[in-house]
Amino acid sequence: ENGATATVIPGLDSIAWLLNMRAADIPGSPVFISFLYVSGSSAALFTESSRLPKEIAENLSAAAIEIHPYEALTDFVAAIPTEEKLFCDPSALNGAVFSAIRSNPNLSVVNGKDLVTLMKACKNPCEIKNQHQAYLREGCAFAEFFAELFENLEKGETPTEYELRCRLAALRREQKGCLGDSFGGIFAYRDNAAIVHYSPAEVGSAAVLPEHMLLVDSGGQFVDGTTDTTRTVALGATTDEERRDFTLVLKGHIAIATAIFPEGTTGKNIDSLCRANLWKYGLYYRHGTGHGVGYLLNVHEGPQSFSANVELKEGMVITNEPGFYKEGSHGIRTESVYYVTEAFVTEYGRFLRFECFTVFPIDNTCVDFSLLTAEETEWLRNYNKTSIEKLLPLVSKRAQSWLKRYLF
Repeated sequence: ENGATATVIPGLDSIAWLLNMRAADIPGSPVFISFLYVSGSSAALFTESSRLPKEIAENLSAAAIEIHPYEALTDFVAAIPTEEKLFCDPSALNGAVFSAIRSNPNLSVVNGKDLVTLMKACKNPCEIKNQHQAYLREGCAFAEFFAELFENLEKGETPTEYELRCRLAALRREQKGCLGDSFGGIFAYRDNAAIVHYSPAEVGSAAVLPEHMLLVDSGGQFVDGTTDTTRTVALGATTDEERRDFTLVLKGHIAIATAIFPEGTTGKNIDSLCRANLWKYGLYYRHGTGHGVGYLLNVHEGPQSFSANVELKEGMVITNEPGFYKEGSHGIRTESVYYVTEAFVTEYGRFLRFECFTVFPIDNTCVDFSLLTAEETEWLRNYNKTSIEKLLPLVSKRAQSWLKRYLF
């Protein structure tokens, strides 16, 4: 479509997805350091070849993919002997590679964004089915974590935020197919939760007490998907202001969860549905409402988001995570992960909706139900009931008991 005959792919997640290969070169993201060149007649992978297992090397060879040393890309593109129109994104290539391309008189450049980005953003039915399973296991890890935390708080223990981050990571690792965390994780107690990207330090992080709220934003890498979940949970008594703010954030979350929109709608078109509930009270949050999530890849993936003028297409995965943060007091975020699917077709066209992956209840003890409509209350009741029923057969008796407190 762009008149190009070849492309250089620098995006590590794009290369991993296109070749269906994963590694552990970067913490949290199962990608490998590489470049990929693809033309109409050949392909070449530039990476450290000595680390490739024999079976993978043979599979690449059978697919007519040459293997070269990582540092050989510049010499390779500078010496391409035939005329090629090379599709690439200059903003994504380093200067050395782009200079080598421009030095070759046989190459002309067609500028554009990474061709793989949109392809991998739209998950296929197999990927969607598998990710449902990954989120079910993620919900089990969260349930075991919170059940243990509440029990320990009742015993008088006061774990630190950092200790809690380590504990959830360990519990997640016990789940089948878990390869580790998908990012460092935010474990923020009380006023620390007002720091949007707070990260607890190993030394000096806050002690968690059986009062006010704890915000946990964490995720994992499973063989069948990447997870990202945020829950804000009351550990004890909360203030009227905390409950009001929690409820307004929840209303925004539900607005997106229940949205039905015509094909062609962008994420940015939908963003105000969520924020309007806070705007009515003169409140605001300074981060995006949602981002794409990879399939056993980067926990942040484009091009879709609720901040971008990018059309939401069937199969796209996107987080729904409104929040509110009051400096020196409290922070709240409720995040579940959804994917785009068809709602119905009418004489006016095709309409889409969101389907949820995340299987973990939302704390209804933080809710001011006087601020919810009957429909919103019913949505919360059904979401919690469905999540809990899925988790109960898979978790310990302690976790079963803890989960049931959120049935109403």
